[in-house]
Amino acid sequence: MPKKRRSGASLLLKGSLMPSTDERPLDELDINLLKLLANDGRRSYRELAATLGVSNVTVRNRLKRLIDSRSLLIISWLDPRRIGITFGAHLSISVDSPRLEEVANAVAAFPEVVWLGTTFGEPNLVADAWTIDMDRMNAFVAHRLNRLNGVKHVAIHPYTGIYKITTLPNLELLDRAE
Repeated sequence: MPKKRRSGASLLLKGSLMPSTDERPLDELDINLLKLLANDGRRSYRELAATLGVSNVTVRNRLKRLIDSRSLLIISWLDPRRIGITFGAHLSISVDSPRLEEVANAVAAFPEVVWLGTTFGEPNLVADAWTIDMDRMNAFVAHRLNRLNGVKHVAIHPYTGIYKITTLPNLELLDRAE
């Protein structure tokens, strides 16, 4: 039986951040290429090459290496409010430590959850989730999230305004590292 494909893209990660398969440090050309793409991910190889003063082949090869090694993901972002998903919240989840990985994997599989990470102390799991409205967020937390074995407590922190969304990580930080 063929595997059912889910609509939309998601990246389920084990451990911390995206595991790149390439341990080489990124050089200045890689960083400048990533900065240009962070500004406009639709730029052509030709435009990137002209801006960086290198050949199209160099840009294509660099991007292929970054993508193949999972150092770079090319994704799109859709404002969820434009399609009727209007209620976003930060969830602070306290989990029994021995069940943390099991619960994290279960929470990561929920389509409402768009970001998930572990932390030190309590809460030890934090997430961002989006639903159509507040009632559906409450139902998600009460009937699905709270019922996972190992979940002790969930606090919902609704977003009342969003002032910044940026790429991860913000490459401008590299300019300030001096």
